Amino acid sequence: MNLKKFILISIIPLWIFIALIEIAALLFLPAQYTVRRAWEVVTNYDGKDGYRIPFKPNYSFVGVVRGGDLLNWTRFKYHPEDLNKHVFTVDEYGFRNSIGLFKKGVEAVMMGNSYVGGSQETQDNLITEILTTKYNIPSYNYALKPLQFFWEDTRFIRSPPKYVIVVGVESEIIGSNWIETVVESSAKYDVKEWSTYEEWRRANEVIAWSNFVLLSNKLKSRSAMRFYSNKVYIDILNTLFNRKTLAEMYKPPQVKYDSDLDMSFFTIENDNPKFEVYGVKGFISGITTLKNTQEVLAKRGITLIVVAVPSKGNLYSKEYKNIKREDKALPRFETEMEKNGIEHVKLYDSMYANSLKGKIYFFKDDTHWNSETNILIAQLLASKIKLLEKQGNLR
Repeated sequence: MNLKKFILISIIPLWIFIALIEIAALLFLPAQYTVRRAWEVVTNYDGKDGYRIPFKPNYSFVGVVRGGDLLNWTRFKYHPEDLNKHVFTVDEYGFRNSIGLFKKGVEAVMMGNSYVGGSQETQDNLITEILTTKYNIPSYNYALKPLQFFWEDTRFIRSPPKYVIVVGVESEIIGSNWIETVVESSAKYDVKEWSTYEEWRRANEVIAWSNFVLLSNKLKSRSAMRFYSNKVYIDILNTLFNRKTLAEMYKPPQVKYDSDLDMSFFTIENDNPKFEVYGVKGFISGITTLKNTQEVLAKRGITLIVVAVPSKGNLYSKEYKNIKREDKALPRFETEMEKNGIEHVKLYDSMYANSLKGKIYFFKDDTHWNSETNILIAQLLASKIKLLEKQGNLR
């Protein structure tokens, strides 16, 4: 037997051994040991009802978060202080809320994407959880689905909340993103209540074993060999080199690293806070969208409240943080909302002033804002709602 044949034949047992390990890990190793965060496990990627339901109903994840979503590009190792316990609870309908919250009655429903869904935050630090537990304003987290789905959700047709709160980073709100857009419609959709996760799984989860593409994707996303070999690789790199050196070595095009702040920015160009990025036409479009949404929601007695959050680049990047206030879009947009009678909370001035004092409102290795921002938003929303309630009682 020549050397080439021997090598080829010897690879087969190794391949079978690795394959068996991967299958065993998929079947018997809890998901939290082979993923970086709960999001990858809890999100309803493959369910038949995934179009309407963001997460797996009655699913609770308790595990350790292994750093932010930018680490994959930078090849940085997470900071030890970021290795935190993470709780991700999904209600009986498939949204990130405590089980039974909706049945108790909710005053507010919050719309948004992964920022509101808390992809990097534990359950207690969500805005809706803080409003519910600290300020006694029962609030339902509707992320990650659009406002139009809320409008067609029979739960909220039968029992409309007092408030719909739209929360997003500044470019989403000013740019008339899907989260604040709704049109009047008679369409209805019954969001099913599931008694257990297993009941939902049997009815909705697509079985990967019968589909090669699905099985391949599942094995890749939950691959123990891939996860731990990558972990060893990252550990070695970060033992040999510091973060500044790694950033210079790999230069990921999507991510910019600031070694002075030890902070990474994703596609920093998208964080450009200048008014000229949107222009007068952009402002008119954004305000018009919000006013139309406000009018539609009012037909069910619902008050719209808007929360536009300064971007990470706006607050911290060398490119943008020192631009004059009058040249930035967000403070001007807050003024336009005021002029047009759109209920909102103002975040720019306080967040910018505190950021200059060293306050960190975003995860350093992640695109999302952190619990400090959620705490501030919840505090301002509670004050806003209290004021609206007072004004309503005086009428």
